Amino acid sequence: MTVSISAVVCTHNRAEELEACLRSLCECPSVALAEVIVVDNASTDRTRLVAADYADRMPALCYVYEPRLGLPFARNSGWRAASSDIVLYLDDDAAVTDGAIDALASLYARSWDAREAVAVGTRVLPTFIDCDGYPDWLHADFVPYLTQLDLGQEDRVLGASEFLVGASFSTPRCVLEDIGGFNENLPAYGMDERWVEEQIKRLGGRLLYCGRATVQHAVTPVRLQKKWFYRRMYLEGVAARRLFDLMSPRGPVPIVLSFVKHALRAPLQFLAGFANVGHRRKQDRFRHFCAGFVSLGHMRALWGGLF
Repeated sequence: MTVSISAVVCTHNRAEELEACLRSLCECPSVALAEVIVVDNASTDRTRLVAADYADRMPALCYVYEPRLGLPFARNSGWRAASSDIVLYLDDDAAVTDGAIDALASLYARSWDAREAVAVGTRVLPTFIDCDGYPDWLHADFVPYLTQLDLGQEDRVLGASEFLVGASFSTPRCVLEDIGGFNENLPAYGMDERWVEEQIKRLGGRLLYCGRATVQHAVTPVRLQKKWFYRRMYLEGVAARRLFDLMSPRGPVPIVLSFVKHALRAPLQFLAGFANVGHRRKQDRFRHFCAGFVSLGHMRALWGGLF
């Protein structure tokens, strides 16, 4: 089975990062890569010029402008413009490594039945930019929120509680057609790829991990600050609750009960964080604060559901 791949890079005002991503695609040629689609999500910087510059080097580069700001809108524009069997989404600050796309295509050729709903993610490893590594307060449970995924170098099926990450996420175009694409009602950090994964599971499909394909994802000093994580966890809470409610609509009584649960949990988590003093407890302190901000996010989404 021959598999062709359309790589979709959605971007908003990050021309420098986009340039590095496209450079990696140029420097790692692939037999399976049929086209690269740059989706400019209402950018006001040099994004269009960067795409035009690389179109001269990459004849199969397609530029798409999406005026509605939001990743689900951009991702939907991307797959609708794609002509290949498989749509691979790459973050604009990600870089493919040599052989990654062909390894991904090989996994599809071996494991994908065109009648099956499936999504495949690659190994995603960090590239530290102007920093030396993870800070000592960062609890291991929160490394994946830097959009990392390392389950080893072997291909395998994910378990029931495992999920892929959006920096390098792929699925057949026909699957996106069947499920209506990404849900445009999800908020920022809306887990839009999680929505697709949940729809695939509902259809009886599988999530696969391609350990032989590696994508590098940038980690900058801004993302290694506690305030970045706390904001991210708050938005994750909002998005997770919104995703849950879209998949399982509920009446006002369960919503009120959930709001009360998180209203009690949030201060308890913050108190537990303050209680963890001392150098050796940095990671536990951070973990409790993150949990508190997640609960605040749930409360915000639940409040919006009531009013």
